[in-house]
Amino acid sequence: MLLFNPPAPDGRGFTREGRCTQEAGVWASQWPPVTLATAAAFLAGGGHEVHGIDFPALGLTVRDLEARIAAWRPDAAFWTTGTPTLAHDLYIATLVKAASPETLTAVMGTHVSVMPGEVLENSDVDVVIRGEPEGIIRELCRRGGGARESDRQTTGGAPSRNNRSEGESRAPDRAGGEGGGALFENDGKAGENSAPKSAGVVDAAGDSGGSIGDGRVGGGRREGWRLSEIAGISYKDAAGAVIHNPDGGWLPPEEIPAPAWEHFDLAPYRLPLSGRPFLIVAPVRGCPYACSFCTAPVYYGRKLRKRPVANVIAEIKDNIRRFGVTEFFIWADTFTADRKYVRSFCAGILEAGLRITWTCNSRVDTIDGETLALMKKAGLWMISFGLESGDDDILAASGKRITTADSRRAVRLARAAGVRTAGHFILGLPGETEATMAATLRLASELPLNIAQFYAAAPFPGTRLYEEATAKGWLKTGGGIRLAGAYGNTWGNAVNEAADSSSAHEGESTAPPGHPADPGAGQTSGTTPSGAGTSQGQFSPFSQNSAVLELPGLSAATVDAFRRRAYRTFYRRPKIIAGLLAMVEPGAAVHLSASLKRFLTWSR
Repeated sequence: MLLFNPPAPDGRGFTREGRCTQEAGVWASQWPPVTLATAAAFLAGGGHEVHGIDFPALGLTVRDLEARIAAWRPDAAFWTTGTPTLAHDLYIATLVKAASPETLTAVMGTHVSVMPGEVLENSDVDVVIRGEPEGIIRELCRRGGGARESDRQTTGGAPSRNNRSEGESRAPDRAGGEGGGALFENDGKAGENSAPKSAGVVDAAGDSGGSIGDGRVGGGRREGWRLSEIAGISYKDAAGAVIHNPDGGWLPPEEIPAPAWEHFDLAPYRLPLSGRPFLIVAPVRGCPYACSFCTAPVYYGRKLRKRPVANVIAEIKDNIRRFGVTEFFIWADTFTADRKYVRSFCAGILEAGLRITWTCNSRVDTIDGETLALMKKAGLWMISFGLESGDDDILAASGKRITTADSRRAVRLARAAGVRTAGHFILGLPGETEATMAATLRLASELPLNIAQFYAAAPFPGTRLYEEATAKGWLKTGGGIRLAGAYGNTWGNAVNEAADSSSAHEGESTAPPGHPADPGAGQTSGTTPSGAGTSQGQFSPFSQNSAVLELPGLSAATVDAFRRRAYRTFYRRPKIIAGLLAMVEPGAAVHLSASLKRFLTWSR
């Protein structure tokens, strides 16, 4: 089984992780692929041979992908996708089929979860995985033609584990691995991950054409995949009709395994300021909030699912012992939503005597001084807040349910606790004007932030913002999602030419911490891939690095210009420069100097 993050169209780093699909720039580093590594833990636990590879992190191109597919000829290939690179990500299926026609191709991500029917217009995509993918991947491989459940030990214990990949030894059993009980947990909230409703689409499983085999759609697909039995997927039956199986629900938190990082080359994952290695730890899934611009509920649902603290602490210990990593990004949609859980997590770190440092994200209304002090004691050095706007009316309209007063309070509490802070802002939300953008920049400048990130509002499919933008005609692309040729098999020339020219970008990381890498680069303002043959033609216009909404009285061009102004104003202040330089360690200096040069060129 092959699990991978596909090459980016222009050879740069690109993170595709749940709601975060972006050029590697927030931390000026590629994020370790936690979804893929978690799926790898499930598959290895089921006796499968697993290969994992993060092509952007390693600076590898589509040519390298083709070579590996041809050499490995996997039973199934699973990869992550993102809205900004969707056309390219789906064309990967054509490359996989050309190199290994019998390989089952399956894609995951928020965009494809919301629009699986459109994705399946690419005849080389066999399966769309909707919502939380790891448990669905486990079931697909358990029941499919490549399943090796017979390898499992059935005499009262964890399944046996074969060698995980070439040259790798058996890994010890992991805390939080496959457990008993129900496969999925469903909190019963209607509409959280409902199968898409499209005209002319078949809606139920159990049809006679639910296996790729005797009635194959197209040639060379591997037989025996009993797709009609797998909840949470969409596919085409033997007659070519799109089938949306019932939803897969959500994994019970106690059954979520620690990521099997041993399947991936971890060398590229380095913090930008220190150059030290880091990994992601994901203790909590789900977000109960309803922000208009966020796709988090599409991937992890709205119910807060908290992994047992003992499992998380065991995972951290294992990462220290096996990989020598002591720096962690605590990944969650809202880590501090349950302060009691956060305090228990911190107590676990302290009781275990773990000498680690970590970062996390937080809402501004779910934190207090006492909790922050404990988090600091347990190793927290930076906390990222979603501040979004300096205008209370915009915050209310977006469903954020915070105020600018909440933002000021949270940032000051964090700094009082000795924790560095990052603030994330969105420009161009409904109701935005030049005056409200100025208020946002003013708030960012007044707060004691160490880092600020200014995004363009992106109407990602699956969000209320997307629905509002399409209903009101705000998209400058006129809809934009359905790029000409994007879902078909007509992008070969563009992708292949880009692959041939991408070596100029290989190995490049991105911009300084808090900055997107060349925030306007790689974006096209048209509705078709008119840049075919160039790297810039490979991106869809839906990205947080380039505005696409034409709001009443505020153009997308005005938003983009203000983003550049915001970065200039915030980062060219002596106290911010001094603060960043104080965090830089010698191992990261060379990388940061190149990134800083790109940023200054873009922002001027």
